[in-house]
Amino acid sequence: MSAKLRNRRQAEDTVLFEKIKSKAFAKNNWLEGVEVDLKHNTKDNAFTTIFALGLVLGLPIAPSILNGKREIGLCARLWCYSVAIIRTIMMALTLAYLHQLMPTASMRLTFYLYAFCGYISMAIMFRKRRKLFAAILNLCQLSRTLCPDLYVGEKRIKLYIAIFVLSMVLLHAFLFTFFFEQEFGSFYKAIYTPAFLPDESKDSFINFLLLSAVTSFGISLSTVGFTFLLSCSLYDTLGNYIKCYGSKLKDRARSISWDLEAISDDISVFKNISFRVREVDDAVNVYVLFLYGAIISGFFNTLAILLMQDASYKSLVVTLYVVWVFLFGGGAFLILSSFGSNITDQGDKVKRRMIEYSDRFIRSSPPMHTLEVFSFLFDVIMKSEMVITGGGMFVINYGLILAIAGTMITYGVLILQMDGNNSPMTNGTVSSS
Repeated sequence: MSAKLRNRRQAEDTVLFEKIKSKAFAKNNWLEGVEVDLKHNTKDNAFTTIFALGLVLGLPIAPSILNGKREIGLCARLWCYSVAIIRTIMMALTLAYLHQLMPTASMRLTFYLYAFCGYISMAIMFRKRRKLFAAILNLCQLSRTLCPDLYVGEKRIKLYIAIFVLSMVLLHAFLFTFFFEQEFGSFYKAIYTPAFLPDESKDSFINFLLLSAVTSFGISLSTVGFTFLLSCSLYDTLGNYIKCYGSKLKDRARSISWDLEAISDDISVFKNISFRVREVDDAVNVYVLFLYGAIISGFFNTLAILLMQDASYKSLVVTLYVVWVFLFGGGAFLILSSFGSNITDQGDKVKRRMIEYSDRFIRSSPPMHTLEVFSFLFDVIMKSEMVITGGGMFVINYGLILAIAGTMITYGVLILQMDGNNSPMTNGTVSSS
């Protein structure tokens, strides 16, 4: 098993770092033929900025960062693994003591899911970073072949990152205010400290425990927020590629300039695009699944807070937190759904254009062997599925919003029934004073 894994990684390294000369499409106006160095494919595009943000968060997506100059690579490696170790320790403490901080079962459950989604996303990214990096580089290479003038990634990525940073600052401000100012006295009384700790260490232990809860929650949401930025750039690039192919296909069909060689190249390019869609979806769909899980957990969490009768959960900072969740969670829902629908819509447009122009091409009385190849291209395009998914379980589009809303209403009622009458909890848990 280890030998197979080693061979696979060697093959990935060969694909990632060797120079590949792209095929020339001079005769059919795809590209005049350029030499592509995959080591530099991520320059001057959105993914360069995303890689830097990931490194700051301790997420080592790009092996080139870790395998660059020895000093830089060592520092980056130590930073990423140090962050992962610290997060693991804080996550363990949070999971062990969170039930003493949250007053209802639904709030505990949703906070557990919050932290779980972000932590598992980080662990998978450590394990699958080569696969993700390969998908990104292959997508960048395709841009040199298909649309060399097209900006790779989300053009507004810097604006998205600025909003992301601002949202994380606001979230941590809300959490620190709630845990260390508003409810610190209640938490101090409710938290059980191990008997072996000396009295002078009790305050430090409680402070570190609350810091772990805040940090685990905030960093988990930072991780899923990062996967949102990464997914948006990948999905936007895929949609632009399909749109670019459809435009070139439209121009060729208008002039009826297809010959056997041109049709063969069109088949090759479309199959490449179709494979890139599947490759990207396979690389990021698990992160998108946990992203949706975090968003849904946030909605359930805010719903539980709104139904709380405890006066401490009616404060200004809690209200601002609820608004934060609905604003950014709902925004992420809509943006991802729009990107997913755009990919599907662009794929459907290509299919409609093929249907529209196939009759015109046939009427031009092409040679039989050219007609056969064109028929093969027609079948390839019509049978293709241009969709992105969440964990391979559901297709991401606008229809998903209504489906998840219905699911949330159904299961939300069941989860909130665990709270009973929202009575204050006893036996060492927080209660309103």
